[in-house]
Amino acid sequence: MKSILLFSLVFLPVLALTPCTRSSDSNSTLGVFVGTSMCSDSARPLLGIPATAQCDRTKWDLTLYVDARTQSPTTYKLSSEYGYHIDNRTLVMKGSNVSEGKWVVTRGLPGDPNATVYQLDPGDPAKTLSFQRIDANIIHLLERDRTLTIGTAAQSFTLSKTNPQRTSNNSDGSALTKTPARLAKASQSALVFTGRTPCREVARQLNYPVGADCIKLKWALTLNQDPKTQTPTTFKLRGTLFRDYDREGTWAVMRGRGGEQNGSIFKLDLDKPKGSLLLFKADDNILFFLDDDGTLMVGNRDFSYTLNRDTSR
Repeated sequence: MKSILLFSLVFLPVLALTPCTRSSDSNSTLGVFVGTSMCSDSARPLLGIPATAQCDRTKWDLTLYVDARTQSPTTYKLSSEYGYHIDNRTLVMKGSNVSEGKWVVTRGLPGDPNATVYQLDPGDPAKTLSFQRIDANIIHLLERDRTLTIGTAAQSFTLSKTNPQRTSNNSDGSALTKTPARLAKASQSALVFTGRTPCREVARQLNYPVGADCIKLKWALTLNQDPKTQTPTTFKLRGTLFRDYDREGTWAVMRGRGGEQNGSIFKLDLDKPKGSLLLFKADDNILFFLDDDGTLMVGNRDFSYTLNRDTSR
C-alpha cells in the first residue's frame, strides 16, 4: 500500500532565516527554532487547532525577533501544521496556522529559580505558551504548571535552532547547570527513557557504521539505582544501533560543566565500540544527548536529541 504523506516536503522555507537576519530596521532574528511533536492541549489555542480536532502530530517553525541594538525581545512568528496518523505510515494533514505577537524572557521554574523562560503572547493567558531555554540552540515546551512537557518514544517537545551556534561546555551561561544531581525519588529503583533522534551524528560519535539512508534512531534506556541511597548502579540500552544484543554497563553522575558544579550529566560506560555516552538531565523526565566535549546535540525539523521518561511504568 502506498504511503500517503500530505505534509509539504518543504515546510515554510520563507521562515528559514539565519541568525541576525534583519526583519526590519529595528529588529534582528535571535533564531529560528523547529521541530515535530505530538499535539499538546495547552498549545492548541495559539496554534489554531480546534479543541475537538483529531491531532497527533504538530510541526513547529518559530522565529524569535529581538531589538537590533539592545537584543531585547520584541516579536515572534510561529508557523505550524497539524495532522493525524491513519496508521504508522499514513499521515493526514488537517490544517496550518500562522500566529504573530510579542514575547518576553522571564526567570525561574519549580526547582530551578535561575531557569530562563521564553514566553509567547504574555498578555493573553488563553494563548500564552512558554519554553525553557535549555541553551542557545535548544528550547523545550513547558506545561501550564511550568514543568517540562514529556514526550513519547516517537516524538519530543524540543525545538532546535536551524543555524546552531557553538556553545561548548555551556559557555553561554544557560540553565544547563542548575538541576539537582539526583535522578528520582528514593522509592524508584529503575526509570525507563525512550525517544527517537537523528541517526548519523550519534552513530558517528559511537563509531557505529550506518548507511546514508539512516534518518532516525530508536532508543530505550533503563537506568537502575539503589532505591535507598539513589546511587547509580547499572543500565540497559536498547535501540536501532544495538539489534544484535542490548548494551549493559554501569553509569555515574558527573557534576558540573565548564567549571560550574550544579549540573547533572549521566555517563554511561558502554562496553564497545566506544567508551561512554553522555546525557544531560534537564529534570527527572527529560534527558538530552551530549557530544564528547559536553555540548548539547542539536536536532532537526523531524527529531531532537531528547529522551522522555516512560511514565506508564
